[in-house]
Amino acid sequence: MNQTLNKSWLFQCRADKWGLNDYLSTKFESSDPVYLTVKKFEREINVGDNAYVWRAGLNQGVVAKGKVT
Repeated sequence: MNQTLNKSWLFQCRADKWGLNDYLSTKFESSDPVYLTVKKFEREINVGDNAYVWRAGLNQGVVAKGKVT
């Protein structure tokens, strides 16, 4: 059996610099995808990998999860 394991990625966002809270609140009300720009590891990130969004700063923590499409 040839099984491929998906990687997991944690994308850190500073809510005070990016407006993360407002952006995510509009996405949770619809089925629209969330778009993020990455600066590192872009060649290692693959469709089907797990994705987590980490809010840095006040009220920090994982605020979204999904799959890379």
